[in-house]
Amino acid sequence: MTKSPKLKLFDSWRMPLWYTAMILISIFFGIIVFICGYLMELERSDEYRNSLYSIFELSPNSTIYYARMTYYTHDLLTNKILLDWCSLGCLFLLILSITPVCVMFYCGIRTYRLMSKATSQLSNHMKLQKELFQALLIQSTIPCIFLFFPSLIYFIFPLFNLELGLFSNISGVTFVIYPIIDPLAVIYVIKHYRCYVFKLFCLSHKISPKLQQDVCIDVAEDGARGNNNANNNLEMFMSFNSISNE
Repeated sequence: MTKSPKLKLFDSWRMPLWYTAMILISIFFGIIVFICGYLMELERSDEYRNSLYSIFELSPNSTIYYARMTYYTHDLLTNKILLDWCSLGCLFLLILSITPVCVMFYCGIRTYRLMSKATSQLSNHMKLQKELFQALLIQSTIPCIFLFFPSLIYFIFPLFNLELGLFSNISGVTFVIYPIIDPLAVIYVIKHYRCYVFKLFCLSHKISPKLQQDVCIDVAEDGARGNNNANNNLEMFMSFNSISNE
């Protein structure tokens, strides 16, 4: 697992190519935001003012906001749908934002499956490393669920000219829940943390038999390792004596 040929994609001269690609994507992102946000802001300001004042009774001059855009507009005379090419640029920004998250989920799931197969026969001492890896995956997933996806709602709904309504309060709730859920998930995954918390709440009697069983297994494994090491040393000593006698 540590000597995968795919790691060559990030070695030597290939690494600057990755940095160059990220810089170019950032430049394209900034250009599209400038064109679609700054230059088109005046055309949408009247509609935004009316919506902001009617719902929240706030004036746009007292707030900092990101331009509201849809990928289509209605012709006032013919009532036909007209494509807004500038807002299609915002759709490209949406794709750029979602793609890294999809890559992260794919790599995380695939890595977890490969590690589960490779570590299925490991001892309890090595299982701690597996628990730490699971905690790392959870710490990477929770921000996506409680921070990225709620923020994505604010980006997707205006593209299709949909009013948020009650959904506009979701991000405020999830932003508050995130700092609480993140450490609790890690405590639940790592067994030593979980047992310590149960002990604080006087629940140690429910987990003490399992802990005792785990300790016995650890001691047995240590004894087996000690016997194997002793046998290996004895074989090496006997082979050394046979060589010296010859």
